[in-house]
Order: sequence, then structure tokens, then C-alpha cells
Amino acid sequence: MTRNMSFEPLEQQEEEAPIMSEMKDTKPYIVKALYDWILDNGMTPQIIIHTCFSGLDIPENLKGDMGDVHHRVLLNIGPSAIAGLSFDLKGGDMRFFARFSGSSYGVRIPIRAIESIYSKETGNGHVWEMEFEDAQEPTPSVTPARNHLRIVK
Repeated sequence: MTRNMSFEPLEQQEEEAPIMSEMKDTKPYIVKALYDWILDNGMTPQIIIHTCFSGLDIPENLKGDMGDVHHRVLLNIGPSAIAGLSFDLKGGDMRFFARFSGSSYGVRIPIRAIESIYSKETGNGHVWEMEFEDAQEPTPSVTPARNHLRIVK
């Protein structure tokens, strides 16, 4: 069976192509694809996140100084370590439940806070160059009061 197909001239197709600024960010899709790829290969997915981004919901003891763009946390996101993983590709975050110090905690990680996702066993994965435009302002450091202890001889 032969079909007659008509194609529009190339000039018309280019005009109707979506402009790059109208397209969605690729990072959430890549993170999800790499997560699935790592699992499909029988490996353990891990992520490194920066804790300075707004919208991040992890236990306080993992956050460190919220204004420190260099503070990072390594998380095992394999199925044996977390439950209920979901990717909100439009909203740009991932959510799951994990246990920290024996207590269950609902975790929310903005995809923009993820620096890398890779296999624990092989190191294969991807690292992004981080952009800290929407990072939280540094928290003011508390100056400790003068020490009231003195040396006794």
C-alpha cells in the first residue's frame, strides 16, 4: 500500500518550531532517566544535593549552614533506602520518604539542588554545573559569647 504524504517546506516548519525559552528544563527528565537507568543495571542510585536552595525539605541536622553554597549532602535514593519516590517533572522536584536516625521523614528536593546522580558501585552518572541564583541568603552567624571558663593552675 502506498501513501501520498505531503510535507511543508522547511521554512514553514522552522517558524512553527518551539523557541528554546518556551521549552521545559531538561534536568528533571535527565535525573529521572538516569535514576531508572541505574536501577535497570542493578546498581544503587545516589545523589549529591546542595542544601542552600529554597524548597528543600530534609532533616535539619543535614542542612548545615543554609547560606553555604558549598554544603552538600550525599543521599542513597535506591529502593531499599527510600519509599514512595515521585518526580514532579513540571514542578521540578522529587519527593520520597526515608528514615533518618530511625525516624521516617518526608523529603522534598528541588531538582535544581541536585549536583549529581550516579551509581554507587561504578560512579557512572552525571554531574551538573550548579547555578545558585535562587539559593537562600546566608544565615547570620551567631557570635559565641566570651568563654566564662578560665585556666586554673
